[in-house]
Amino acid sequence: LGRLEKDLEKFDLVLTDISMPELSGAEVAKICRRLRPGFPVVAISGHAREEPEVQEVLQAGAVDAIIKPFTDIEKIAGVIRMRIEEWKGIK
Repeated sequence: LGRLEKDLEKFDLVLTDISMPELSGAEVAKICRRLRPGFPVVAISGHAREEPEVQEVLQAGAVDAIIKPFTDIEKIAGVIRMRIEEWKGIK
């Protein structure tokens, strides 16, 4: 988090878990959005997309949620690539 707050402009995207010991993915998303509005945050979760934890992180500013278990690495890479391209204005 300290590195993000200091050097967020060096990052193209933040990939965060939703549930972490010190702070939640929703809090990470809020911090990133405060530091750089529109900055892409993608959350990872073992919860179903409809569960409150996933909805909370999306409402906090995450642009997407990737749900575990991961069965298709190309799909995950595609989500990340798409969100970076949106952020950078690449079409």
